[in-house]
Amino acid sequence: MRLLRDATENYPAWLAAMEKAERSITIESYILADDEVGRLGGALERMRAALKESRDQLEARVTARTAQVRQLLGKLITAQEHE
Repeated sequence: MRLLRDATENYPAWLAAMEKAERSITIESYILADDEVGRLGGALERMRAALKESRDQLEARVTARTAQVRQLLGKLITAQEHE
């Protein structure tokens, strides 16, 4: 982990982390001013939260659907064994 103090350090480092990421990255930002950079930081935080929520919902749907498929597969195997 590395502390970045201003936008001139943050954005290139964030982009580099995003390009190297295999699964996810964690970015934490504190908004210290209500200027263009501060508003951008707020927008990025809202986007991060929305993406996390979407990912969590998708993972829950995949987990539920996988359980359904396993259950149906088990029934199919049982039916074939009784033929």
